[in-house]
Amino acid sequence: MFNVFLVIRTVFFALLLMFSLLLLVFAAWNISSTSAIGYHTTGSSIFTIFTNSLLIILLGCSVIEYFLPHIRSANVLVECGWAAIIALFQLGAAISTTTSGSSLTCRITGDWSICASSSVLIPVSWLHTFIGFAYFFMLSISAMSHFRAYPDLWTRTIYTVDWFVDPRMKAFLHQATSGPRLVSWSEYLDGIKSTAGRKQLYGLEEDVEKAPWAENISVRRGKDDPYAASVVTRSGRSTPFSTVPLSHRTAESVSGRSGISLAYTSSSGRGTPATENASLPPLPPRVLSKDSSLSSSGSRFLEGLGRDLRKSSQPVLPHIDTTSPFPSTIEDHDLPIPLPHKSTWIRADGKF
Repeated sequence: MFNVFLVIRTVFFALLLMFSLLLLVFAAWNISSTSAIGYHTTGSSIFTIFTNSLLIILLGCSVIEYFLPHIRSANVLVECGWAAIIALFQLGAAISTTTSGSSLTCRITGDWSICASSSVLIPVSWLHTFIGFAYFFMLSISAMSHFRAYPDLWTRTIYTVDWFVDPRMKAFLHQATSGPRLVSWSEYLDGIKSTAGRKQLYGLEEDVEKAPWAENISVRRGKDDPYAASVVTRSGRSTPFSTVPLSHRTAESVSGRSGISLAYTSSSGRGTPATENASLPPLPPRVLSKDSSLSSSGSRFLEGLGRDLRKSSQPVLPHIDTTSPFPSTIEDHDLPIPLPHKSTWIRADGKF
C-alpha cells in the first residue's frame, strides 16, 4: 500500500547510503595518504569506516523485508535503536575528525593529499550526522504518535503499520472503493426462519384492519366499484348494487327508495310471467256513463292509466346518485381528457 511515511523513509535511506559510501571513500583516501608519508593512521578515520560499514549493513537488513515479507527485519523498536546508535557514532566521528584527526595531520605535514581528504571528510561527516539524527527523531516521534492507535506498535514492523492513516478512515475508504458485492439469497435464511417462528408464537388476526361496516360487504377486487351504493337483500346482508345479479334485484329494494312497486325483467328486456302477474294489477272494467263529459273524462283517465301501466311494465333500473371519483365509462382512450366549464389547456413552459 502506498504511504507517504514509507516514501520519506526510503529517501532518508538513500541519503544515508550515499553519504556512507562517500565517507568510506574519503576515509580510505585519508588513511592511504597518511600511511604514504610515514605517519600513523588516525583513529577518527578508522572509526568512520567502521560506523559507515555497519550502517550499510543495517540499511540492507531494514529494506530486505520489503522484498521478502516473511523476514521480519524492520521492527520498529529495533530500527529506532540502531538509528539512535548510528547517529551518536556519526556525531563522535565528526567531532574527532574536526578536532584531532586528519585536520591536525594536515597542519603538521602540509601534504596536499592529506589536506584534500580532510577538507572533504569533515563537512560530509557533519552532514551525515545531521541526516542520521533527523531520521531518528522522525521515526521515534511518528511511533509515539501512533502508539494510541496501535498499542502493539513496538512489536510490529515498519511495513505492517498504516502510518498517518486512521483505521476507521481506512475501513471507510475500503468500503467506498470496493466493487458491489453480490448478495446470495442464502444469507437471508436465518432471518426468514426467525420470522416464521415469530408468526407461529404470536398469531395475528386476518381481519384486524377491516372496518366493522365492511365485514358484511363482499366486493370483488378489480371488478366491482368499491364506492357503489349498497342494497339490502332478503338475507339481510348489505351488498353493493353493482354486485347484485340482475335477476335477483327485487322490487322491494327499489320501492323503499322510490315509494312505488316496479317490475324487473332480465337483461333481455322480457319479464317472466310470474313477475308480471305478481306486480301488474288487473285492468278495471269500462263503465258507460250517460253524461258525455263524464265519459270523456273517464276515457282520458283510463288512457292515462294504461299508458302509465305500459311504462311501468318496461324494465326500469334505479338511478343511483353517487359522488364516486371513478368514471362510469370512457368513450375513447386516445382522446384527451374533456375540459370542464371555464378551463383551458396551457403550455408547460409558461409561454402564452
